[in-house]
Amino acid sequence: AGIVFAEGPIRVMADDLTARWTLVSAEGSISFRGDRQHLEPFLAGQLAVSFEGGVSVLGNRLYLAGILSAPKGELAVRGDHNTLLGALHGASLSLAGSDNSLTDGSVVPKP
Repeated sequence: AGIVFAEGPIRVMADDLTARWTLVSAEGSISFRGDRQHLEPFLAGQLAVSFEGGVSVLGNRLYLAGILSAPKGELAVRGDHNTLLGALHGASLSLAGSDNSLTDGSVVPKP
């Protein structure tokens, strides 16, 4: 658990991962790739913040809680059977896949 900061890109590439992080990139993008990840925020409800780049999520059966933020970049979510709880904040948004649950957290989808 903790805060991960980088000047450039941050890549999380793993299957069956459970963690409590807040990922922050000053100038790069942040990407989550893999299946069956369970990720929750460490600080202030923020899971990932990319100030200049985008945030991408590619995988199946992911559980991501917290805010994904890319104010100047694209938020891209691709995969099946994923649950995203929290706000999505970006210059643009791309969603692809099936049987996904997206919620601000006020309604928690049943597993």
